Amino acid sequence: MMTPITKKISKSILESIETDKIIYAEVTPPGAMGNSGGIIIYIKQNNSNEMLCYETSIYDDEQTYLLVEEKLFKHIDREDENSNKEQLYFDFYYGGMGNNVFINKKINLSIQDNYFIYQADDLEFQIFSSVQGVFDNVVNQMNSNKSTKLSLTKRISQKWIDKLEDNEIFVFGSNLDGLHGGGAAAVARKWGAIWGQGVGLQGQTYAIPTMQGGVETIEPYVDEFLTFAKSRPNLKFLVTEIGCGIAGFTVEQIAPLFKNSLDENIENIFLPESFYKILTNEKTPNR
Repeated sequence: MMTPITKKISKSILESIETDKIIYAEVTPPGAMGNSGGIIIYIKQNNSNEMLCYETSIYDDEQTYLLVEEKLFKHIDREDENSNKEQLYFDFYYGGMGNNVFINKKINLSIQDNYFIYQADDLEFQIFSSVQGVFDNVVNQMNSNKSTKLSLTKRISQKWIDKLEDNEIFVFGSNLDGLHGGGAAAVARKWGAIWGQGVGLQGQTYAIPTMQGGVETIEPYVDEFLTFAKSRPNLKFLVTEIGCGIAGFTVEQIAPLFKNSLDENIENIFLPESFYKILTNEKTPNR
Protein backbone atom coordinates (compact mmCIF):
# COMPACT_ATOMS: atom_id res chain seq x y z
CA MET A 1 0.00 0.00 0.00
CA MET A 2 1.48 3.34 -1.10
CA THR A 3 1.15 6.31 1.26
CA PRO A 4 0.68 9.77 -0.32
CA ILE A 5 3.46 12.34 -0.22
CA THR A 6 2.25 15.71 1.03
CA LYS A 7 3.46 18.87 -0.69
CA LYS A 8 2.45 22.51 -0.70
CA ILE A 9 0.74 23.67 -3.89
CA SER A 10 1.53 27.00 -5.52
CA LYS A 11 0.18 28.88 -8.52
CA SER A 12 3.00 27.60 -10.74
CA ILE A 13 2.43 23.98 -9.69
CA LEU A 14 -1.32 24.36 -10.22
CA GLU A 15 -0.73 25.61 -13.75
CA SER A 16 1.29 22.46 -14.51
CA ILE A 17 -1.47 20.10 -13.34
CA GLU A 18 -3.80 18.68 -15.97
CA THR A 19 -7.28 19.02 -14.50
CA ASP A 20 -8.52 15.68 -15.81
CA LYS A 21 -5.64 13.93 -14.01
CA ILE A 22 -6.84 15.03 -10.56
CA ILE A 23 -8.11 11.97 -8.71
CA TYR A 24 -9.61 13.45 -5.55
CA ALA A 25 -9.87 17.01 -4.24
CA GLU A 26 -11.48 19.00 -1.45
CA VAL A 27 -12.31 22.69 -1.11
CA THR A 28 -13.34 23.90 2.32
CA PRO A 29 -14.49 27.52 2.72
CA PRO A 30 -13.06 29.59 5.57
CA GLY A 31 -15.11 29.23 8.72
CA ALA A 32 -16.36 25.76 7.81
CA MET A 33 -15.85 22.85 10.17
CA GLY A 34 -12.92 20.50 9.68
CA ASN A 35 -10.25 21.69 7.24
CA SER A 36 -11.37 25.33 7.40
CA GLY A 37 -10.15 27.36 4.44
CA GLY A 38 -8.15 24.41 3.19
CA ILE A 39 -7.61 22.67 -0.14
CA ILE A 40 -6.26 19.21 -0.90
CA ILE A 41 -5.59 17.69 -4.33
CA TYR A 42 -4.52 14.12 -5.04
CA ILE A 43 -2.70 13.37 -8.26
CA LYS A 44 -0.51 10.47 -9.32
CA GLN A 45 2.92 11.60 -10.44
CA ASN A 46 3.61 10.75 -14.07
CA ASN A 47 6.31 8.15 -14.68
CA SER A 48 6.64 7.29 -11.00
CA ASN A 49 4.95 5.29 -8.29
CA GLU A 50 4.18 8.34 -6.18
CA MET A 51 0.81 9.69 -5.14
CA LEU A 52 1.09 13.39 -4.35
CA CYS A 53 -1.27 15.19 -2.00
CA TYR A 54 -1.03 18.93 -2.61
CA GLU A 55 -2.29 21.21 0.12
CA THR A 56 -2.76 24.90 0.74
CA SER A 57 -4.98 27.25 2.71
CA ILE A 58 -6.72 30.50 1.96
CA TYR A 59 -4.93 31.88 5.02
CA ASP A 60 -1.50 31.01 3.57
CA ASP A 61 -2.05 31.59 -0.16
CA GLU A 62 -5.36 33.17 -1.04
CA GLN A 63 -4.58 33.52 -4.75
CA THR A 64 -3.83 29.82 -5.22
CA TYR A 65 -6.84 28.84 -3.11
CA LEU A 66 -9.18 30.86 -5.33
CA LEU A 67 -7.61 29.50 -8.53
CA VAL A 68 -7.98 25.90 -7.34
CA GLU A 69 -11.58 26.54 -6.29
CA GLU A 70 -12.39 28.02 -9.72
CA LYS A 71 -10.70 25.16 -11.58
CA LEU A 72 -12.55 22.43 -9.69
CA PHE A 73 -16.03 23.95 -9.71
CA LYS A 74 -15.70 24.72 -13.42
CA HIS A 75 -15.37 21.02 -14.24
CA ILE A 76 -18.00 19.30 -12.08
CA ASP A 77 -20.85 17.43 -13.78
CA ARG A 78 -24.09 19.22 -12.88
CA GLU A 79 -26.13 17.22 -15.43
CA ASP A 80 -26.65 20.37 -17.48
CA GLU A 81 -27.60 19.37 -21.03
CA ASN A 82 -25.95 22.53 -22.38
CA SER A 83 -22.57 21.76 -20.81
CA ASN A 84 -19.61 20.37 -22.70
CA LYS A 85 -19.57 16.88 -21.19
CA GLU A 86 -16.03 16.25 -22.39
CA GLN A 87 -14.75 18.87 -19.95
CA LEU A 88 -16.78 17.76 -16.95
CA TYR A 89 -14.21 15.69 -15.12
CA PHE A 90 -15.63 15.41 -11.60
CA ASP A 91 -18.52 14.04 -9.63
CA PHE A 92 -19.38 16.37 -6.75
CA TYR A 93 -20.02 15.24 -3.19
CA TYR A 94 -21.00 17.34 -0.20
CA GLY A 95 -18.69 16.33 2.61
CA GLY A 96 -20.76 18.01 5.31
CA MET A 97 -19.57 20.82 7.55
CA GLY A 98 -19.12 23.03 4.46
CA ASN A 99 -16.65 20.72 2.73
CA ASN A 100 -16.84 20.25 -1.05
CA VAL A 101 -15.43 17.03 -2.53
CA PHE A 102 -14.52 16.33 -6.16
CA ILE A 103 -13.80 12.81 -7.46
CA ASN A 104 -12.68 12.07 -10.99
CA LYS A 105 -15.59 10.58 -12.95
CA LYS A 106 -13.35 7.99 -14.60
CA ILE A 107 -11.90 6.74 -11.32
CA ASN A 108 -13.24 3.91 -9.18
CA LEU A 109 -12.16 4.30 -5.57
CA SER A 110 -12.36 1.35 -3.20
CA ILE A 111 -13.62 2.08 0.31
CA GLN A 112 -11.74 1.09 3.47
CA ASP A 113 -12.54 1.92 7.11
CA ASN A 114 -11.17 5.46 7.01
CA TYR A 115 -9.64 6.02 3.59
CA PHE A 116 -10.08 5.33 -0.12
CA ILE A 117 -7.86 3.20 -2.33
CA TYR A 118 -6.89 4.15 -5.86
CA GLN A 119 -5.46 1.30 -7.90
CA ALA A 120 -3.13 1.80 -10.86
CA ASP A 121 -0.31 -0.19 -12.44
CA ASP A 122 -0.88 -3.08 -10.02
CA LEU A 123 -0.26 -0.72 -7.08
CA GLU A 124 -2.65 0.56 -4.42
CA PHE A 125 -2.52 4.16 -3.22
CA GLN A 126 -4.17 5.53 -0.10
CA ILE A 127 -6.34 8.62 -0.39
CA PHE A 128 -7.39 10.35 2.83
CA SER A 129 -10.19 12.86 3.26
CA SER A 130 -9.34 15.90 5.34
CA VAL A 131 -11.32 14.61 8.33
CA GLN A 132 -13.25 11.43 9.15
CA GLY A 133 -16.62 13.19 8.95
CA VAL A 134 -16.01 14.17 5.33
CA PHE A 135 -14.99 10.62 4.45
CA ASP A 136 -18.13 9.20 6.09
CA ASN A 137 -20.42 11.63 4.26
CA VAL A 138 -18.86 10.90 0.87
CA VAL A 139 -19.08 7.13 1.41
CA ASN A 140 -22.76 7.43 2.36
CA GLN A 141 -23.47 9.40 -0.83
CA MET A 142 -21.52 6.93 -2.95
CA ASN A 143 -23.53 4.03 -1.57
CA SER A 144 -26.79 5.93 -2.02
CA ASN A 145 -25.92 6.83 -5.62
CA LYS A 146 -25.01 3.23 -6.37
CA SER A 147 -28.34 2.02 -4.99
CA THR A 148 -30.25 4.63 -6.98
CA LYS A 149 -28.48 3.69 -10.20
CA LEU A 150 -29.29 0.05 -9.64
CA SER A 151 -32.96 0.79 -9.00
CA LEU A 152 -33.17 2.86 -12.18
CA THR A 153 -31.44 0.31 -14.38
CA LYS A 154 -33.62 -0.77 -17.28
CA ARG A 155 -33.91 -4.54 -17.31
CA ILE A 156 -35.70 -5.26 -20.57
CA SER A 157 -36.35 -8.66 -22.10
CA GLN A 158 -36.04 -9.02 -25.87
CA LYS A 159 -39.22 -8.70 -27.89
CA TRP A 160 -38.40 -11.87 -29.82
CA ILE A 161 -36.59 -14.53 -27.81
CA ASP A 162 -35.17 -17.26 -30.02
CA LYS A 163 -32.31 -18.56 -27.89
CA LEU A 164 -31.45 -18.85 -24.22
CA GLU A 165 -28.19 -18.82 -22.30
CA ASP A 166 -27.70 -21.60 -19.75
CA ASN A 167 -28.89 -19.41 -16.86
CA GLU A 168 -31.85 -17.81 -18.66
CA ILE A 169 -35.50 -18.72 -18.08
CA PHE A 170 -38.29 -18.04 -20.57
CA VAL A 171 -41.36 -16.79 -18.66
CA PHE A 172 -44.62 -17.34 -20.56
CA GLY A 173 -48.38 -17.24 -20.12
CA SER A 174 -50.03 -20.62 -19.81
CA ASN A 175 -53.32 -22.23 -18.87
CA LEU A 176 -53.89 -24.25 -15.72
CA ASP A 177 -54.19 -27.49 -17.69
CA GLY A 178 -50.74 -26.98 -19.19
CA LEU A 179 -51.95 -27.30 -22.78
CA HIS A 180 -49.05 -25.46 -24.36
CA GLY A 181 -50.48 -25.35 -27.86
CA GLY A 182 -50.14 -21.77 -29.08
CA GLY A 183 -48.34 -18.46 -28.74
CA ALA A 184 -45.37 -18.21 -26.37
CA ALA A 185 -46.49 -21.43 -24.67
CA ALA A 186 -45.83 -23.39 -27.85
CA VAL A 187 -42.39 -21.78 -28.14
CA ALA A 188 -41.67 -22.68 -24.52
CA ARG A 189 -41.94 -26.39 -25.29
CA LYS A 190 -38.58 -26.36 -27.08
CA TRP A 191 -36.95 -25.23 -23.81
CA GLY A 192 -38.58 -27.82 -21.60
CA ALA A 193 -42.16 -26.71 -20.95
CA ILE A 194 -44.03 -29.85 -19.92
CA TRP A 195 -47.39 -30.69 -21.49
CA GLY A 196 -49.93 -30.90 -18.68
CA GLN A 197 -48.00 -28.64 -16.27
CA GLY A 198 -49.51 -25.16 -16.16
CA VAL A 199 -47.57 -23.50 -13.31
CA GLY A 200 -43.98 -22.88 -12.34
CA LEU A 201 -40.48 -23.85 -13.40
CA GLN A 202 -40.08 -26.53 -16.06
CA GLY A 203 -36.80 -26.89 -17.90
CA GLN A 204 -35.65 -23.42 -18.90
CA THR A 205 -39.16 -22.01 -18.73
CA TYR A 206 -41.55 -20.70 -16.11
CA ALA A 207 -45.33 -20.86 -16.62
CA ILE A 208 -47.75 -18.24 -15.26
CA PRO A 209 -51.45 -19.13 -15.81
CA THR A 210 -53.40 -16.35 -17.52
CA MET A 211 -56.56 -17.99 -18.94
CA GLN A 212 -58.56 -18.93 -15.84
CA GLY A 213 -60.51 -15.68 -15.32
CA GLY A 214 -59.93 -11.97 -14.77
CA VAL A 215 -56.69 -10.14 -13.96
CA GLU A 216 -57.26 -10.75 -10.27
CA THR A 217 -56.86 -14.50 -10.85
CA ILE A 218 -53.45 -13.95 -12.45
CA GLU A 219 -52.02 -11.79 -9.66
CA PRO A 220 -51.36 -14.61 -7.13
CA TYR A 221 -49.37 -16.53 -9.74
CA VAL A 222 -47.32 -13.44 -10.60
CA ASP A 223 -46.62 -12.85 -6.89
CA GLU A 224 -45.56 -16.49 -6.59
CA PHE A 225 -43.22 -15.99 -9.56
CA LEU A 226 -41.63 -12.88 -8.04
CA THR A 227 -40.95 -14.74 -4.80
CA PHE A 228 -39.47 -17.65 -6.72
CA ALA A 229 -37.21 -15.37 -8.80
CA LYS A 230 -35.83 -13.74 -5.65
CA SER A 231 -34.94 -17.18 -4.32
CA ARG A 232 -32.96 -17.99 -7.49
CA PRO A 233 -30.58 -15.04 -7.96
CA ASN A 234 -28.34 -17.18 -10.19
CA LEU A 235 -31.07 -17.32 -12.85
CA LYS A 236 -32.15 -14.59 -15.26
CA PHE A 237 -35.90 -14.52 -15.93
CA LEU A 238 -36.99 -13.16 -19.31
CA VAL A 239 -40.66 -12.23 -19.05
CA THR A 240 -42.81 -12.17 -22.19
CA GLU A 241 -46.05 -10.19 -22.58
CA ILE A 242 -47.96 -12.83 -20.66
CA GLY A 243 -51.74 -12.71 -21.05
CA CYS A 244 -51.58 -10.22 -23.92
CA GLY A 245 -52.03 -12.71 -26.73
CA ILE A 246 -54.54 -15.55 -26.75
CA ALA A 247 -55.75 -14.67 -23.22
CA GLY A 248 -56.92 -11.28 -24.52
CA PHE A 249 -55.64 -8.87 -21.86
CA THR A 250 -53.85 -5.59 -22.59
CA VAL A 251 -50.38 -4.59 -21.37
CA GLU A 252 -52.09 -1.86 -19.33
CA GLN A 253 -53.94 -4.57 -17.39
CA ILE A 254 -51.02 -6.97 -16.92
CA ALA A 255 -47.99 -4.71 -16.39
CA PRO A 256 -49.08 -3.43 -12.93
CA LEU A 257 -48.98 -7.02 -11.64
CA PHE A 258 -45.17 -6.81 -11.98
CA LYS A 259 -44.81 -3.51 -10.13
CA ASN A 260 -43.00 -5.13 -7.20
CA SER A 261 -40.23 -6.35 -9.48
CA LEU A 262 -39.19 -2.68 -9.77
CA ASP A 263 -40.20 -1.56 -6.28
CA GLU A 264 -38.16 -4.37 -4.73
CA ASN A 265 -35.41 -4.04 -7.34
CA ILE A 266 -35.44 -7.74 -8.23
CA GLU A 267 -32.34 -7.65 -10.38
CA ASN A 268 -32.78 -10.96 -12.20
CA ILE A 269 -36.24 -10.20 -13.65
CA PHE A 270 -36.29 -8.65 -17.13
CA LEU A 271 -39.62 -7.25 -18.29
CA PRO A 272 -41.02 -6.54 -21.75
CA GLU A 273 -40.36 -2.93 -22.69
CA SER A 274 -44.12 -2.32 -22.92
CA PHE A 275 -44.52 -3.36 -19.27
CA TYR A 276 -41.54 -1.28 -18.17
CA LYS A 277 -42.84 1.87 -19.85
CA ILE A 278 -46.19 1.58 -18.10
CA LEU A 279 -44.60 0.92 -14.72
CA THR A 280 -42.28 3.92 -15.04
CA ASN A 281 -44.91 6.20 -16.58
CA GLU A 282 -43.04 6.42 -19.85
CA LYS A 283 -45.17 7.13 -22.92
CA THR A 284 -46.42 3.90 -24.44
CA PRO A 285 -48.07 3.64 -27.85
CA ASN A 286 -51.72 2.64 -27.89
CA ARG A 287 -52.25 -1.06 -28.51
